[in-house]
Amino acid sequence: MNAVLKKLSLKKQYLFFYIALLAVPVLIVSSGLLLSFRELRSKVIQSNYSALDQTSLSVETAITSLSDLTAIIEADPTLSRYSLKTSPIRAIETLNKLRNSNASVSNIVLHEKGSDQFFTSSGSFYNSDLSFQNFIRNYAISESEKWLELFENTAGLSFYSGQADSQSTTACLFVFYPITSYEGESLYSGRNAAYLIPQSYLQEIFLSSQTKNLEMVVILNKEMETLSHTPYSSTEYGSEELENILGHLLSDKILTESPQEEPLSIGNNLIFIKNSSKTGLVYLRILSREKAYDLLYRLTFFIVGLFLLTVLAGVGLILFGMKRHYAPIHQLAEKVTKKLNKAEGKASGDAAHNLNELFQLERAFDRIFAEDLKNTDLFKDENRHGIIDHFISVWICGNIKSREAFDNILSNTGLSLPLHYFTVFGVALHPDAKESRSADYKDLYHGLREVIEKRESFVLIKDLLFDHKLLLVINSNKSDPKFYYSLAHEVSDYLKSLSAGDVSIGIGGSYNSFDQLGRSYLDSTNALDYSIIYGRDCIVTQGMCRNDFARSNYPSADLNALSTAIFTQNKESAFMAMDRLKEYISEAECDLHSAKYICYDMFAALKRLPEPTVSYGADAQKGLNYTGLTDFVTIDEYFENYKEILSAKLAAVSDIPKSSRLSGQEIRDYIDQNFCSYDFQVSQMAEHFHITPQNMRKIFKEYCGLGITEYVTTLRIDKATELLKNTDLDIQTITESIGLSDVSGFIRLFKQKTGMTPGQYRRF
Repeated sequence: MNAVLKKLSLKKQYLFFYIALLAVPVLIVSSGLLLSFRELRSKVIQSNYSALDQTSLSVETAITSLSDLTAIIEADPTLSRYSLKTSPIRAIETLNKLRNSNASVSNIVLHEKGSDQFFTSSGSFYNSDLSFQNFIRNYAISESEKWLELFENTAGLSFYSGQADSQSTTACLFVFYPITSYEGESLYSGRNAAYLIPQSYLQEIFLSSQTKNLEMVVILNKEMETLSHTPYSSTEYGSEELENILGHLLSDKILTESPQEEPLSIGNNLIFIKNSSKTGLVYLRILSREKAYDLLYRLTFFIVGLFLLTVLAGVGLILFGMKRHYAPIHQLAEKVTKKLNKAEGKASGDAAHNLNELFQLERAFDRIFAEDLKNTDLFKDENRHGIIDHFISVWICGNIKSREAFDNILSNTGLSLPLHYFTVFGVALHPDAKESRSADYKDLYHGLREVIEKRESFVLIKDLLFDHKLLLVINSNKSDPKFYYSLAHEVSDYLKSLSAGDVSIGIGGSYNSFDQLGRSYLDSTNALDYSIIYGRDCIVTQGMCRNDFARSNYPSADLNALSTAIFTQNKESAFMAMDRLKEYISEAECDLHSAKYICYDMFAALKRLPEPTVSYGADAQKGLNYTGLTDFVTIDEYFENYKEILSAKLAAVSDIPKSSRLSGQEIRDYIDQNFCSYDFQVSQMAEHFHITPQNMRKIFKEYCGLGITEYVTTLRIDKATELLKNTDLDIQTITESIGLSDVSGFIRLFKQKTGMTPGQYRRF
């Protein structure tokens, strides 16, 4: 690629790259426009079906919630057939409370089959009353016989909606639920409940899914009768147009078929259909085709316009850039070339027009730099050593990635690297050797060079100090790890002879590429971390830094034995398990990560031992210092600190009187005796035992395997089932008998745990 660019002038390169970069977005946008229409159309369809799903979900949720009201009516003694006859006022009060508990219900009507009396949340009526005629007209039902027919003929969940007039929406949606009763061994529906959902509530749901396209949303029942729809005033549709669309759907029997994956097209409208398997309702979403795809067309035109503007702006910027940046570079290259040619006695003609101006300037800089080197002492003595140190430092950090730059620096500095492999030794002189290291640094350097230059095929490039570690950068023709291991022993012996301190050496990998020296540096410094396992005065090779440690060899059995011994406060067994773990780390040559995991698991086992906390008193907490388990140099120190802390903690726990230690059985006995109490609370139980709630929960969980709340709930449900089977107590009384006050909450909890309501459980 460089050879091609050198043959092109900088101006031609500008034009070449601009045309290439301009062609890429042209191809991308062109192909994208071809694919975007179909994709965007799919998004439009998906968004409308998602809106219809959300509408149906909201309506179905409101309807489904009525089953909870039905369960309460079934179980409420004030709404039984007997109470309706003997205590109608109390029944009306109950219906009024139930109506207020559900925001989607404007009225509840309860009727006993064969009777001409209706009980509502706003009063009771007889079929022949004049006030009853006014009441049903409010819900757009013209005749009382129609009202009575709806209640007498409803055998299951069904829907009906009275019509106010042809120009407005339906007045109210009726949701019928039969109230089952139980006599002897048979079930029958002696009562029917109708929940009146106001159309305003449904229309708020419809309007929340609308966009500015003003979609029409319609609900139909199983008989394909219109139950509700969006107000005409908020859409572009009128009653006649809606009737024509519904008539067309019914005539083609489309609504009775399986759900459509694609919208239907009727005239200029798109019809989205969803059938509910739960309630049997059919939901329609009607939208004009132009409105649906309006965003698609506008977005396409916007993308094309934006693309054209981008192309024009790109052309303007490249012309401005060439004038602003290319022209000065071209002029400078010509001037520099002329002056150099004149200084060297060459012809001072124009710069070669086919040569890249940047390469011209680079060549000119090399010529000037080479000339300056002849007239300076930059690379003499200490100055040269400083430049070499800087070069090797940058090289180690991996900031020199170009082979050409690497070779240029070697040539300019006169540094020779004749051999094939590059390697780094990381040497750690421990604290007691710091002073001698700093005082005799020059002698140390010369002594190391004398030691290693005795070897054949081996050159010490430089010794550097990084992160308080002495780095020996080595050039060799050996790839055998044994060669470097032997050399490390000689270096270690020499350094020990100069200082009384310990010496740890980490050997980096040997690489035959100049840009891999940084990797060897990381290998050597990371290997020094393994002194935590092998101790000071160690030499760690890459073969000892195992990354393929098999987890199946992990000493889980010894860790479990240690955990059990600590929990049972068996000090002798705990120490034996610790000795086995230490032997595993020291002799099995486990990797550093596994050793760290073992130390962590040992610390977690120590935390299993109960803290000496028996009350809220000032002397309850006897703190222990765990610093020795996080601040250590070798693995031997860790185990010594661990034994001291374990001994201290066992002694502290053993000081707690046996009589003051709380057992899980005591907590369980207390719960069994008091769970039916109305004011039963975990905090009060903790005060009774003089212990924190957290510790009490922990003790009970370890003993019983269940949380306190879960155990209490199980006891209450078991007690409730016993009362339902063996007594005739009403739901309210049973709720209070097990320590609860909210009947509705008890019904939901009972159904969650048993799969049926208390009334259903009692019948079956």
